[in-house]
Amino acid sequence: MNFKQKLTIIQYILNRRIEKIKPSIDHAKIKYEILSDLGLTDISIFNELVSEGIMKKKVFATVVKCNACGSFYISSFYKCPFCGSILVEGETIATHTLCGYTGTLSTFKEGNKEICPVCKREIKKSDLNLRAHVFTCKSCGKNFVEGRITHYCNDCGNKFDPSNEIYNIETIYYYEIDKSGWEKITKLYKPWINIYDFLIENGFILKDDSKIKGESGIEHDFDLVFKKNDKYSAFTYVNKLTIEDLLRFHIKTIDAKNVALFIVTNTKTDKQIEDFSRKYGINLLSFEDKNVIKSLEMQLKELKFLD
Repeated sequence: MNFKQKLTIIQYILNRRIEKIKPSIDHAKIKYEILSDLGLTDISIFNELVSEGIMKKKVFATVVKCNACGSFYISSFYKCPFCGSILVEGETIATHTLCGYTGTLSTFKEGNKEICPVCKREIKKSDLNLRAHVFTCKSCGKNFVEGRITHYCNDCGNKFDPSNEIYNIETIYYYEIDKSGWEKITKLYKPWINIYDFLIENGFILKDDSKIKGESGIEHDFDLVFKKNDKYSAFTYVNKLTIEDLLRFHIKTIDAKNVALFIVTNTKTDKQIEDFSRKYGINLLSFEDKNVIKSLEMQLKELKFLD
């Protein structure tokens, strides 16, 4: 999942103040509305946000899937343990308290009336003592308490016995954003969205692949790359910026000419890092700076990337 897609999802969550992301099951697919709305399919983004502590992963359901085609569109049937037929119906065993006859409720039916088959009295509800629930096989006529279950795939027609297919069960998850998750979104991602919005409002266009080819022919990866008037502005996020990070980034500044290169960090920068970045043409933005957008604007103007 690239950074652009992650920001798009975070922005969607922020705009709608979404607290729970629940799935829906559609045949062989598990769908999340948020991904469908954004034209995405990869759910790995949710796991990334879980690892960042923004979301919590919780069990939504455990479902059976077809062992032949993987579909979740499954029907389950009770099967007679004597003859294997699936033509079974649920029955209730009752005792007629006036004469002691015990049988299924269906044996008390006579036309539109309820009549005891032994004493021939018309039955009132208070005359019956309900004793147990059983199954009746319509093929062999036998009663049984526990039926076997067989699954049928409505997509490919496959039939399978769950007792032998315990691994064809899939756990489906939903994702929840609690108070601590919202705090992290506000701290880590909202400033990014503000940067994105500022650049778009000022005529910059977001590049899809977030890569820039240097003079050496090497393609350098960034988190976000914007283009305006044949000039590129590239952004990379580093949580806790060090001199070693700047040295690695300096290689990109040498190779990628006429590109405004920014390192975005979540921590305050010290004088040594600021001096080094200025010396080697690296632009810095810190989320600790309350005026981060103003700082971005000033640096772009100094670089003649913004009027």
